Amino acid sequence: MNKLYPLDTNQATLITIFDSSSHSESLPTRPYCTDNLAQGIYPRVQRIAVTKRYIQLNPPQQQHWLVFDIDRPNSAFAWYDANLPTPFAVVVNESNTHCHIVYALESPVCTSDLAHEKPLRYLAAIQRAYTEKLQADVNYSGLIAKNPFSQNHWHVFPVGLNVRYTLDELAEWVTLSTSLKTHYQASDAVALGRNCALFDSLRKYAYKAIREYRQGKVDIWRNHVLDKAIGFNIFSEPLQHSEVKAIAKSVSNWVWKHMQQDSPKFIERQRERGRKGGVSKGAANFNKRLAAEIMKTQGISVSQISRELKVNRKTIQRWLS
Repeated sequence: MNKLYPLDTNQATLITIFDSSSHSESLPTRPYCTDNLAQGIYPRVQRIAVTKRYIQLNPPQQQHWLVFDIDRPNSAFAWYDANLPTPFAVVVNESNTHCHIVYALESPVCTSDLAHEKPLRYLAAIQRAYTEKLQADVNYSGLIAKNPFSQNHWHVFPVGLNVRYTLDELAEWVTLSTSLKTHYQASDAVALGRNCALFDSLRKYAYKAIREYRQGKVDIWRNHVLDKAIGFNIFSEPLQHSEVKAIAKSVSNWVWKHMQQDSPKFIERQRERGRKGGVSKGAANFNKRLAAEIMKTQGISVSQISRELKVNRKTIQRWLS
């Protein structure tokens, strides 16, 4: 049996455990994080992200963590009451005693378009079974979690910081019906995929739409992007409005800052592209380069970015250098 840490641990100990373990390898290189969801989410280096109130635990195209959102009081031991295995950590909001219950996977599950459908369906069935036993929020998307490494913001119970499970081990604690194994489409298997899909569609739209809003006020632009994000949220299980709002705010703020005509960065990039290939080609490359920069912050490899954008790998490397 793996060693279990005590039920109460201070912030310094949590960071020491994080630094001395492989947990950093299970997080995105630059996780999205924030102290206030209403102000949007932004990518930061791990050292900063692990101190924030909310954090993105799973990297793009991989699932290392299962997070369950329990929206009822005194739910810290819901896993014990439901006869489920010891979680990695329980993160409690002391103001209402609601919590997130976090499990760590021994091996990550690939969630990209190239992933095999069988493990995705298996993972989806396990997630749904645990959600039912824990009476967790079925609409929780999983992109942003209460930070299990931040005792400064939450009451963190690190009940099993060295405990990781295979899918088979997690499945032993629940009954997976045939319907659970086969009902969900691969695209719905991992909630994180919906966030990535929305983010990708929204940022591609915003790169072009900003041209019509450059002379206006930023609040009008933000509201427009939010309306578009709500329109894109047409999944079989739509994302919660708070998640859609956070993604829309991040995209609108980033595009407004970096693609304004009077922005020094925008002007310099346009001049550079004009010198290298003309206005038309430069404008097209500019959109792709911005996409590459955002994809890099999500931890996506140069090779994957190259395939996604249909741009030579060496060009991607030059853009990101």
